[in-house]
Amino acid sequence: MDSVGRYLLLGVLNIPLFMFIGRFFFNSREDFWEAVKFFFTPNLISILFGEYGRDVWTSFKLAVFIIVCGILVYGESNLIQYFML
Repeated sequence: MDSVGRYLLLGVLNIPLFMFIGRFFFNSREDFWEAVKFFFTPNLISILFGEYGRDVWTSFKLAVFIIVCGILVYGESNLIQYFML
């Protein structure tokens, strides 16, 4: 299996782990979806609605969450390659 396939497989298999980790970043699923909404909302729109501070904070939490999940998948892939292949 090539490395892209391994990353995809690990990403899918780790969804329960990602959900567990997400509980430390977000209080509820609504908080997660709010972070996704703010992540894709342009900053100018957030400034006009007076939600810029909340936008920056929730976007930062989502970015850190994505980075942590990516590091886990990358590390697991390297462990599999080192010990099993």
